[in-house]
Amino acid sequence: GVNIICLNYKGLINLQQTLRKLRKIIKDNKIDIIHSHLAPASFYVNLARPKYVPQLHTLHIAYSTDFETRPLLKFLERKLFFNKPYCNLAMLSEFTQADFLQAVKFKGKSFVLNNFIEDAFFENEPKAYDGTAAAGLRMIAVGNFREQKNYGYLLDIFKQLKGYNIHLDIYGGGDTEKYKQDIEENKLSITVKGPSKHIYQVIADYDLFIMPSTNEGFPLSVFEAMAAGLPLMLSDIEPLRA
Repeated sequence: GVNIICLNYKGLINLQQTLRKLRKIIKDNKIDIIHSHLAPASFYVNLARPKYVPQLHTLHIAYSTDFETRPLLKFLERKLFFNKPYCNLAMLSEFTQADFLQAVKFKGKSFVLNNFIEDAFFENEPKAYDGTAAAGLRMIAVGNFREQKNYGYLLDIFKQLKGYNIHLDIYGGGDTEKYKQDIEENKLSITVKGPSKHIYQVIADYDLFIMPSTNEGFPLSVFEAMAAGLPLMLSDIEPLRA
């Protein structure tokens, strides 16, 4: 099983206490290796861990175009973690690796570890949209509600599509309230479905997969849609061209 431990981190006000608690958890549980994600977890873990416990950190998006992470966090991450010779990084694609190594003076080791797709996505029968279905064109977007996903842009587009038989379902978690309010106020043909652990069970019901992101690394949902036989409409950004 998996144990979930809440550190009750509240920011700088209890940072030292959080790091001590994390270090104690690592030592008491005789942890062999630590896998971290995102900043500031990257350098917080590096500060807390005993030096005999190795750390592997995963970078999920293109570093040079990551404008969502605060500049201060990126600065501290470079100074306290990336410039260490023992830093180990896993990248989700060859592109994100090349992008990072070009943007950062890196002394450690980097590896490419691609995401994988469940076999269930390949079991869907691809279908062709012929424009005659009463339900119209059904579109699907998959991904948590974060700025980089650019869902606000999709809502603006759908404000121009009123009267067309086109509907969009968005699957993903996060802070959805402002999007739901915008959808309701403008009577947009969009439904926020929330997170789903079994997208493969519903993805075949749609005609088109759409991703308007401003930044990505190795977007698993794109490859899941491809495996399910859906045509794609994607942002013209380097990670999605690569």
